[in-house]
Amino acid sequence: MIHRNEMGSSFTLEQASYALDGAPLYNKTDTEGGLDEQEQIELFNASIVPGNHNLSVYLLFRGNGYGVFSYLKGYTFKIKSSQAFTAEEGKVTTVKVVAYEKGGFTTDLKDRPQVRYDIEVKADVAAAGGGEAQAASPANN
Repeated sequence: MIHRNEMGSSFTLEQASYALDGAPLYNKTDTEGGLDEQEQIELFNASIVPGNHNLSVYLLFRGNGYGVFSYLKGYTFKIKSSQAFTAEEGKVTTVKVVAYEKGGFTTDLKDRPQVRYDIEVKADVAAAGGGEAQAASPANN
């Protein structure tokens, strides 16, 4: 499972919390900008029991502006979302959570922060008959 930040410069990621089936996976708060500078974070790369699972996401962005747009620094934008997925036995499921800015210049600022889930399922060529599914992320992403 991977967190990917594709938000524009108008937003700074200050908090990211992830949970898999209710169990915390990742929780970090950084108001200094270090969290926002990470374009991609590997959240989880291990075997999980085959079947249905739920990934919960909470992201907090702060508006980032200067000049006539400096008022943006007083705004926070919260994204709460969850996604169900199925881990299949003998396959690798990659769940990539992508925070992105929807719309364009004419889109209201409050409507721009969004999240999407890119889910990919591939045969696990490395598995030799193991009984657990993989919820993994390739190291080269």
